[in-house]
Amino acid sequence: MSTTTGNEEEVDTLKLSSCHLVEVLADDSLLWTWSYPHLSPQLRTICTSKCNVILSQGVKSVREEEDGTTDKEGGFMMQGKNFHLDNLWFYVVFPVRPNGAKVSGSDNKAVPVKMVGVIVVAANFHKEMYESVGNVLYLTYMKTGDASLVLQQFLSLVVEGNCSLPKKKVFTLDDHWLSAPYDNHQIKEIILRFGLETILIYTALQKRKRIVVYHYDIDVLSNFTFSLPALSNSPEVWKAIYPWIDLNEYELEFTKNNDFYIMGCTVAGVESNLDLFDLFVNIPAAEISVAPHAREHISMNKTHKEMATFMVQLASSETTEDEVVASILKRNEEIKDKL
Repeated sequence: MSTTTGNEEEVDTLKLSSCHLVEVLADDSLLWTWSYPHLSPQLRTICTSKCNVILSQGVKSVREEEDGTTDKEGGFMMQGKNFHLDNLWFYVVFPVRPNGAKVSGSDNKAVPVKMVGVIVVAANFHKEMYESVGNVLYLTYMKTGDASLVLQQFLSLVVEGNCSLPKKKVFTLDDHWLSAPYDNHQIKEIILRFGLETILIYTALQKRKRIVVYHYDIDVLSNFTFSLPALSNSPEVWKAIYPWIDLNEYELEFTKNNDFYIMGCTVAGVESNLDLFDLFVNIPAAEISVAPHAREHISMNKTHKEMATFMVQLASSETTEDEVVASILKRNEEIKDKL
């Protein structure tokens, strides 16, 4: 299964690696219910830790229609969080059904199930597609309580690219293959928040430097880091994004030998780890700082200053988000030899 990018480069669009079901019990403990085909003990520990953080920050309920889809107000019936480790993308979705709906057959369990989560693991980034896969698998388990049927759905998606839904509906990946991996970028908002200093982010991206972004809220952090590739013409930037890294040895191992990455972190103290970044972005404080060792490499010339003014003027105008991005990418090509 493949499609083409804007650069006419053929890429695989479906690289499902594994799928996992977790249940949150009434005592708030997290139970791994089912995995296929497997997940290493270390990665399972990391997933458990991140699931607990997600749950501690809260999961919002949305309205659900009878066939398992949501109405236009609710959007996708999920709260998706993503992280990137060991050349794999993890899509964690914790859909919440209103009115205390339960997993079919959960009344027979010793400890009632309060919530169900799905973790979809893939070798590439496509937020909308893989979170939708997680939503379908979630609905299957909620309605049947049968993990073997979840496996059937998973294998059907891998082999056929589609699977069945209630009321004779069909979920197909065709609806997602040609869409962008992340279309909800917020470049105008970023430029307006940081003003002329946005040029520091832009320059760090063009020169492939190490960028660390801080925010205590996972959603804000992810939206910001996933927006930054829109400032670059290269699809390779997606491979360098680690939207949610905790400061433990295992997770940092995957980034420490890289000369270029965009790393998101919810730990405020990350700014004191100067060895982790060339550029640090503090979203809540709207501050950008350059590490002392990187100042020579992220210096400004006349072209940079003109580009900074150009971006601020664009973001301050009535120009749409997509028009702003298109204008910046066009200017990139015009001035890349002067940067």
